[in-house]
Amino acid sequence: MKFFPAKIISVTLLFVFCGALALQAQQPAQPQAQRWLLVFGTSSAMKKRLPAVEAAIKTLFATDFAGKISSGDSIRVWTVGDKLKVGPLVEWSPENVPGLTSNLITFLRKQSFSGSANLSSLEPSVRWVVANSDRVTILIYCDGSEHIDWSPYDGINEMLRQTVSERKKLKQPVLIVLRAQQGKFIEGMVNFPPSPLSIPSFPPLPGEIKAAALANAASNPPPVIVPPAPPKPVAPLVIIGTHISTNAADATNFEPVSPPPVPVIVQTSMKATNQPVAVANPDDRIEKILTFGGGGLLAVAAALVVFLLRRKSSPRGSLITSSMQENFRSKDQK
Repeated sequence: MKFFPAKIISVTLLFVFCGALALQAQQPAQPQAQRWLLVFGTSSAMKKRLPAVEAAIKTLFATDFAGKISSGDSIRVWTVGDKLKVGPLVEWSPENVPGLTSNLITFLRKQSFSGSANLSSLEPSVRWVVANSDRVTILIYCDGSEHIDWSPYDGINEMLRQTVSERKKLKQPVLIVLRAQQGKFIEGMVNFPPSPLSIPSFPPLPGEIKAAALANAASNPPPVIVPPAPPKPVAPLVIIGTHISTNAADATNFEPVSPPPVPVIVQTSMKATNQPVAVANPDDRIEKILTFGGGGLLAVAAALVVFLLRRKSSPRGSLITSSMQENFRSKDQK
């Protein structure tokens, strides 16, 4: 029994932990915090371009890094001359934009500008940051005379070579933009201040894809599919003679038509030659019977007429009377 309170505490803590996990799962996913790395070359050529760099920084901060930076993102500042120097780390906040801009410009004015900017010295530090960041954007302000031999984008060096003379004449810096996600570079490009800044977009992370799908499903539920109503029953079409009706009851108003009589065929034996013997039609038999019967009646009528004529021509009286008369006639003649 002495362990009973400890068990209660353990079970209570377990329920509290599970409840916290459930609440965390129900909360919408927060945007992934990004890292921003601002690298400034401190070559002697960049000293003449410092006013243009300060103007570019003011535009960068005022436009929220071309709309790509969010609250909570971190900004690290590096300077590179003959070697790399790590500067301050700050957290981005829209309310602190004026202070952040002023502090960065003051920091740059304190730097020593001389010689050339060894951009190759950036490689190990940049690769470490890329490997340990979900998302990082690197902005390098330089005079364009140095090449980047550690970047996967050969087109950047060709662009620097073609524009270095023009940039020097205009006393404008070159801005190299590199973006990496989940340990890999995804895109690189060259900007030319004071032209508007262009930063490529990150592809969505797996967590962002899932969060977007859940938000879309919540705001756009699937439409309810209503099955179509069954068709109404249609009365059968009844056709009798020339009468057409869709009411089956009308069929009772007509006399059914008897089918024609089927002739009765009397099968007789077949001859040895397998030739069929003629089969008499019942109608033909009746006709023959009537013909023979009529002929017989005509013969009887004719015989009766002859008999009556002969009887009329013979003497009347009996045979005895006729015999006695014959005897008297013979006596007289004697």
